[in-house]
Amino acid sequence: MRSYQQTVDFYGILTAVKPTTILHFIVSAAIMGACAPAPPPPPAITSTATTVITPTEIPTISATPTLEVEIQELSVLPGSTPGDWTVIGLLENQSGQQLTAISVEISVLDATDTLLDMQNIPIFLSHLGPGETSPFKVHFLDVGIVTTANAKILAHETTPFGRAQVKVEDLSSVPTGDGRLAILGMVVNSSSKHVIIHNLGILGVDSESHLVDFTSSATLLSTLAPGEKTPFLAIMEADPGEVEFNPYIDATTTLNPEENVFSTPEPPKVLLTEQGAPLVVGSIRNEDNRPRWVAFLLILKLEEEIVTVAPVRPPIPLQPGESLAYAISDFPGLRAQLARYASHAGALSAEIVADLHASQPTERITVPMDLRITHFEPIGSSLILKGVISNSGEIDVESVTVLVAVRSTSGELLTAGWSTIAQTLAINDTLEFILPLSLPQGADLAMSEYDLQVLGLAP
Repeated sequence: MRSYQQTVDFYGILTAVKPTTILHFIVSAAIMGACAPAPPPPPAITSTATTVITPTEIPTISATPTLEVEIQELSVLPGSTPGDWTVIGLLENQSGQQLTAISVEISVLDATDTLLDMQNIPIFLSHLGPGETSPFKVHFLDVGIVTTANAKILAHETTPFGRAQVKVEDLSSVPTGDGRLAILGMVVNSSSKHVIIHNLGILGVDSESHLVDFTSSATLLSTLAPGEKTPFLAIMEADPGEVEFNPYIDATTTLNPEENVFSTPEPPKVLLTEQGAPLVVGSIRNEDNRPRWVAFLLILKLEEEIVTVAPVRPPIPLQPGESLAYAISDFPGLRAQLARYASHAGALSAEIVADLHASQPTERITVPMDLRITHFEPIGSSLILKGVISNSGEIDVESVTVLVAVRSTSGELLTAGWSTIAQTLAINDTLEFILPLSLPQGADLAMSEYDLQVLGLAP
């Protein structure tokens, strides 16, 4: 485990500037040692083949006024499978304008300068102020031996926004046990205004300033009140080794904070499986008079120390007055965190916080469907349900989702879960499904009650 206790000022990172260059350009990236002839190289075990490329200025003709933007760095890394590659870059806004919707075109070429593949992607930060920098990352699969990567700006918009002053603090990382790396930290709103957090990602940079990896997957609240802070969790798909973690966060001010319209009829409760792993169960209720998407942040603590967080985001909106049970058992890096504190899962406590900005009202209508259970089997700490879904209604449905809650005969919630089985199900069609559920210690399934339903969304 590596711990990074220093405070990182996001605004200071974003305002670090480098020499200016012109908006439209092409950056060529040559990879060390990648010019060997076929057959393709064997799978790379680590990401040590990173090459940092010095930008080359090639002005192009534009029908719009020139905007000063620079690709600061462009790194190309081999994937775990021959022919797979990842391109990571940094783009800096050196103009005096606030930019949004910036997209870049990334192309990869072989030793003969033959185009192997091309992708158009947005940069990571949705908003980019003067002097601010944003990463971008793209994967190329099964394209052969790449020797050159090019990057150029495709599009942008100029849109005014209020940049929020937020800080990222207390970065630490632990292995997940399956080869990934869990990065935990805190986001602090140090301003006097409510803020919306649009994106948060972590860039890994080695001791030679090579861009090693970037992850844009972060679990956190998307709104913060003045002075409020929230934990976040980001996952890197492979442990990058000894690197420095640089956070990139897109936060803007808002004058209209959301109001909480959710309640928790059953507060989160930490149960343990037969293997001693935590299983957190509870329920949430929509008190609004409109259907809403549901987004919560589940926080696990040892005493007052936050050890991990997890999202609670069902794929079906919650109707007015409707309650939904949940059971969460996936906590990447928790085992390493418990070992760090020389503690055990039984000492954990849980709390749940509504992500109000992400829990928006919706006009989508839920459609019930028929469900028939064909197989019911407890295996260890899991319950396996198999069945058949039928659409006997009058319309095709989307986002077909099975929802299950299991309670004791006294009404105590034992487990719950949901799974989106299909994106669409046509009229009169049927579909088989399998849904595994985690079980707590001592669960008596023969003396339990089951609430099962299948819902889809009207197109």
